[in-house]
Amino acid sequence: MNKLSKTMIIIVSLAVLTLGLTACSQRQESPADVVQAAARAFVQGYDGRDLTTFDSYFATPSQGGDAQGLVEIQGAAHKLAAEALPDETFELRSFEIQNQRLNKRQGMATVHYRAEISLVQNEVVAYAATVEQDIALVRSNGRWLISGADQSQVTPSFVQPDQENS
Repeated sequence: MNKLSKTMIIIVSLAVLTLGLTACSQRQESPADVVQAAARAFVQGYDGRDLTTFDSYFATPSQGGDAQGLVEIQGAAHKLAAEALPDETFELRSFEIQNQRLNKRQGMATVHYRAEISLVQNEVVAYAATVEQDIALVRSNGRWLISGADQSQVTPSFVQPDQENS
């Protein structure tokens, strides 16, 4: 291979790599991706007692956030974390997006999730439940943000002592 051919291969390879990286960086997250990421951020924030990353997934009222809807999800999450006992952790045993409705023209979406959660204290399940909720999202500055939610439907699971952490 001559020097010119090697140079052309390097230039073409760099161009392809640049285009690939640009495409990856411009990948649009779906509303469902945002809800899943917020759920993961909540677990980490709850356990670390810092919901800053979790809060970054939410719209402010000036970005289209609904004040009452934000109380139903963001406010409830902060209340739960504030009431956590020092040795308590949050476990997201399962998390499933069951439905996503998208209105691209209006820049709005709704995502319905179902999760099985546990609060664990000293390695013992202190509380377990199934939670379902509709989450509303708005598109703001090219990014999907949670703008509110309806009231979550919580169905407690009764944990028997012999079923702990199984």
